[in-house]
Amino acid sequence: MTGGAEWGGPAFDPTTGILYINNNEIPRILAMAEVKEEKFSSDQTNFEAGKNLYVTYCGACHGLNRTGSGEVASLIGIEKRYNEDMFLNLLSAGKRRMPGFNHLGHNEKKAIASYILDLKSKQQQKFIPSVQGRDTYHQIPYSASTSRPSKFETLEGYPAVTPPWGTLTALNLNTGEFVWKKPLGDYPELKAKGIHSGT
Repeated sequence: MTGGAEWGGPAFDPTTGILYINNNEIPRILAMAEVKEEKFSSDQTNFEAGKNLYVTYCGACHGLNRTGSGEVASLIGIEKRYNEDMFLNLLSAGKRRMPGFNHLGHNEKKAIASYILDLKSKQQQKFIPSVQGRDTYHQIPYSASTSRPSKFETLEGYPAVTPPWGTLTALNLNTGEFVWKKPLGDYPELKAKGIHSGT
């Protein structure tokens, strides 16, 4: 999303205990959809299981259609960059903002790989769960219905909330108090109309 502290943006000064945070305050409209409980029948293929697992664990970020968003990578064409072993390592170790999925068993990861990498020879193989029972801890009841949330904007294309829309904030971690908060610039065309981000 576009609101809140930016991923990887904060910087910390251990000598003063001050945390500097690059923050956006730009809302988006995001619809939620119920995630169906994953069910594995005895005759399910790796493709079917992989698709179910993808929707459950990956779809919230990469989108149900795998196209990603501005902040999250698309998975379309990923088979050109990753072979199966590389992809399984990615699922285990994670990368950048993506966490590792080590709560999933090896066969679950292989099923996801067969689905995402379009491994035809493995997609039709019978899926055999690595562990008995359902992982209720990592199961999420709802997910984003789309990977591209709608912008909440004015007719002129500006965020439909009062500026500032971007700030740099200093937070004292010793006291929990804000030291200062500064807007990150003005829009000249809005400033000319008397609309300022603040000081």
